[in-house]
Amino acid sequence: MSTPEDTTAKKKPIKQKTSKQWLAAVKKYWREMENVPEELITPEFCLAAVEHNTFTLGYMPERFRTAELCLTAVQLDGMALRDVPKELRTPELCLIAIQQSGHALESVPEKLITPEICLIAVQNNGKALVYVPKELRTPDLCLAAVVDDLEAFLFVPEVLITAEFCLTAVQKFRDRTE
Repeated sequence: MSTPEDTTAKKKPIKQKTSKQWLAAVKKYWREMENVPEELITPEFCLAAVEHNTFTLGYMPERFRTAELCLTAVQLDGMALRDVPKELRTPELCLIAIQQSGHALESVPEKLITPEICLIAVQNNGKALVYVPKELRTPDLCLAAVVDDLEAFLFVPEVLITAEFCLTAVQKFRDRTE
């Protein structure tokens, strides 16, 4: 009969995962990125992880979030802008993100939000109107949002919702979808 000491003595030592095994784990489930030992993380590891799933960007140490890696992530998925360090959110990077996903407007620094950026965002996804500052919600901008997606009506300021606005929006939406 064995004692508890005997069974623990028979256990094999736990083998540490290699970088390749960690990358496979991250590719299987992106949140594993936060468990990867930092000594195994390299720029190449990060690039492979981001190219597989941009969500990994938010779980890697910030020192690995370079301008180049962030650009790659944003080109693949504009919403990755949310995980780009604030100091790397340039007008050019934000524009790429917005062109890729209108909802990325949510992560554009306030000082970089312009009427032009907002227009691109709502033309990409009308519901991005929710992230447009109220003072920039002009009739033309709101019309562009509604033409892309009728649900954007939910974010149009009441003062702009006139019979003429509604008629124009529905006509343009119908023309676009036919």
